[in-house]
Amino acid sequence: MARLIASSSSSAAVYCFVVLLINAMAMAPATATETAAAAAVDKCERDLDLLMGSCEEYLRFPAEAKAAPSMACCGAVRRVDVGCLCGMVTPEVEQYVCMDKAVYVAAYCHRPLLPGSYCGSKLV
Repeated sequence: MARLIASSSSSAAVYCFVVLLINAMAMAPATATETAAAAAVDKCERDLDLLMGSCEEYLRFPAEAKAAPSMACCGAVRRVDVGCLCGMVTPEVEQYVCMDKAVYVAAYCHRPLLPGSYCGSKLV
């Protein structure tokens, strides 16, 4: 009987240890990969803020009447990670940002998108 109690106590101890280990892992700080990914998303969001703050008037609908972007807008276009920003373009974003104008602005500012690439649903 004592052996049965000891066996069941050790099983309970192992179970508690596993539960504590899983909880500790869940609460542990992010790994380097997760931290780097979060930093990349943060940078991309800052790039979006910079671009929209400098270029919003050149990216809005209607698609026609494209205006030459300002020097400030082109400066922003040259500083941002265009690939990251294009990855953030959702159908909701495309309701507010004219992708034809986005491609035009990028090209005008000497930062053309790669032919055959996508920016949101826009095939360049």
